[in-house]
Amino acid sequence: MWSWRCGLGATLVTFAVQYVGPVVRVRNECEPRDAPAWVGPVLAAGLPLYWVSDSPWISAVSSLTPFVEAPVRWWALLADATFGGVAFAVVARARKSRTRQST
Repeated sequence: MWSWRCGLGATLVTFAVQYVGPVVRVRNECEPRDAPAWVGPVLAAGLPLYWVSDSPWISAVSSLTPFVEAPVRWWALLADATFGGVAFAVVARARKSRTRQST
């Protein structure tokens, strides 16, 4: 159980790693249908999968506020936390077996 918590904590810390993420297409509902839509990359955060990305149609461009304005990809957050938890568990098991062998 502790390894999953460590994985979730490590995943939440990766929010500090922000980079240019996916390209999105945004259209304003008030504009005429033939008006060009804004197409461009948005800010994203999270490693190895980005689990939060900027929503230019909701929040200010190039600002991330997860769980408030920026949408969270829950499956990516859980996948990152699971990956991190497994990595912590493998390292802990390897260290434990290495200390047993040395004594």
